[in-house]
Amino acid sequence: MKHQFQVNKILIPIDFSNTSKLALEHAAHLCKAFDSELHLVHIYKTSTIDVLPNLTATSASLPNYEG
Repeated sequence: MKHQFQVNKILIPIDFSNTSKLALEHAAHLCKAFDSELHLVHIYKTSTIDVLPNLTATSASLPNYEG
């Protein structure tokens, strides 16, 4: 089948829900039709901890590494 445009890469966000799995199936069909690459991305949120909350760096406090 001749396409009016070319899709080289498809990026699918996935959280492993049923909806994202369905989107993945559709993307796989599109990849086959366009002979394109399929990339998945999953974001995992972590907690942050301020180990040294009062420590700040200024340009005056940084060492000079010219050379």
